[in-house]
Amino acid sequence: MATRRMSGPQSRSTRNAILSAKAVPPQATERLTALSIMYQVERQDKANNVLAGLTLIAAALAYLGIAALLLGDAKLLGGSWAPAFLAFPLWIAASFQALLVWSGLDISKSAKVLEQRLVSSLGFDDAMTTDGGARAAGQAFSTYGQPAALKIQSLVCYGGIWAIILVFSVVCLAVAARGAGWISPPVIAAEIVYALLLTGNAAAWLHISKHTKEASAR
Repeated sequence: MATRRMSGPQSRSTRNAILSAKAVPPQATERLTALSIMYQVERQDKANNVLAGLTLIAAALAYLGIAALLLGDAKLLGGSWAPAFLAFPLWIAASFQALLVWSGLDISKSAKVLEQRLVSSLGFDDAMTTDGGARAAGQAFSTYGQPAALKIQSLVCYGGIWAIILVFSVVCLAVAARGAGWISPPVIAAEIVYALLLTGNAAAWLHISKHTKEASAR
């Protein structure tokens, strides 16, 4: 049976891929296979990281609705301590979100390194690594390098989460102060805890923002 030839001109990248596949020595096959497997694992971890972030936001919004209902319950157990600390789980979610973003940044950097080694091993030209693969996946959630319209959406997304947490924390403190006063132990304790959490989260996001900017500039 005659072999069917591909119609149409082949691109330079396609020709390079074919020539590279023929030129790869047998001893390099295992190395390429290992790099491919590790790269796929990193990409899957990136997808799982994004899914975990979406799940976290959904859980936080569900808790927010439940907590809002509990604030209206005058017979809530714990006296003024319960409403004062009802916002605490949202701060836990905010801290975990920061860890997810940091983890996603590390995964993107690792995938980028593996991608560059794969491209180099297969002999592709440098133009293929400019906006593809790991770099493109990381840029989607980074405000650095985004168009202005997408930067606005990113600010709404990340800033909106913080606005909800801060406003709800103030509401919880106000409900607790209605029964015990602003200088009562539960209100003062909750204010100290929320202030410490806000400081820690702000420091974490500044650290993440610094490293995200450095990674985007490379």
